[in-house]
Amino acid sequence: MNIKVKEVSNASLPYHERPEFLALIDAVKADLEVRDANGELPPVQIVQYLKSQKLGALRLPKQYGGQALSIENCLL
Repeated sequence: MNIKVKEVSNASLPYHERPEFLALIDAVKADLEVRDANGELPPVQIVQYLKSQKLGALRLPKQYGGQALSIENCLL
């Protein structure tokens, strides 16, 4: 999975508004073909996909702050 993040988010933003979270979701959507009737991925499908990849956390590149993002905290 190729994650691209344009900027480090403001920690005061909720996870669902942070650029790294949106980049994660975009990357997952690109890898998954499961869509609901509206063409969107149900959140449970995203969580199941990430767990199937055995990803407990993603670490952003140093130029984006290098912090680890917990999959559980981001998506649940």
